[in-house]
Amino acid sequence: MSVWQHLFIFICLINSAYGFNSLGCFQANIPQTSSQTNDDPAQPLFLSPYIESGQIDQARNLSRVNLQPDYSYPSYSG
Repeated sequence: MSVWQHLFIFICLINSAYGFNSLGCFQANIPQTSSQTNDDPAQPLFLSPYIESGQIDQARNLSRVNLQPDYSYPSYSG
């Protein structure tokens, strides 16, 4: 094996031994929301019947999720 192959294997072993996470630097910028214990998921939302019958706006309104104050952009379930 060449020196480069040995070096590559060594770096891989070190990274796995120390739990290196290549996405860690990006995950730090994403705010984490915690699930509240009193959150009620209610009934499941099936959007297919609305979409198939052409009620797109109704499906969009029903699937809207409010993630304030953590996120200020519109979000939808489903």
